[in-house]
Amino acid sequence: MAASSPVRDRDGREHFLGVGRITPAVVLSHSCELDKEDRGKRRVTVAPIAPISSVGDPAVQEAILAQGVTASMPLPEIPSLGTCYADLRSMTTLDRRVVDAAERLASMTPEAERRLQAQLVAFLVRLDLPPPAKP
Repeated sequence: MAASSPVRDRDGREHFLGVGRITPAVVLSHSCELDKEDRGKRRVTVAPIAPISSVGDPAVQEAILAQGVTASMPLPEIPSLGTCYADLRSMTTLDRRVVDAAERLASMTPEAERRLQAQLVAFLVRLDLPPPAKP
């Protein structure tokens, strides 16, 4: 039977019913944090990702893909998902066990990691980034 208010367990945590959606996410925590020995005590920072097609306005889609929307990190051609974007406005932390149990779909190249770092800094400090360099 469901309780109408949260239930406290012996560890002081509270349990309650909620509604949510399982969605893919990009891990934002630094890899050295993920490699620490006390894995059970760790939280992992993630940002949910969604297909670029879920953005209704084609002009906004183009702006995200051109790295012009600071809160949305473009993630092109993720295996089995296609072109997506990470919503940095919805960053959250997850228990390490949740992340360990999840399937890794892809890894970022060193260049993509640097781009994500720049995007995170720009988003968190409200910095306007210069346009990406032309190859």
